[in-house]
Amino acid sequence: MAALNRKNVIDIFTSQALKAGIWVPAYIVALVVLSYIGEAGYGGIGILNFPVDFIAVIVVRLIFYAWSVMSGYRTSEIEQMVGQGTPFVAAESSGAPADQKSGQQ
Repeated sequence: MAALNRKNVIDIFTSQALKAGIWVPAYIVALVVLSYIGEAGYGGIGILNFPVDFIAVIVVRLIFYAWSVMSGYRTSEIEQMVGQGTPFVAAESSGAPADQKSGQQ
């Protein structure tokens, strides 16, 4: 087993990374609250009944989706993938999909 480089492990937990990921535990808490106040037939206390509970989940999910997208940032690994192009990510400089750059169709 390779020894971990302590500096690399510490560099992962930057304030930028923590800010970018804080939406995840907040989303889990929001889902727990929605489950708790949801329909009694599914383990909730019955404050939100169908279809209001369903609409509430959709609205909360859209809010957290927007939060997650806005909090994302490019890491050096992502920059490298975008710069080189992969079968999944086209290189940004050319604007063409990666398979067209290499001549594959």
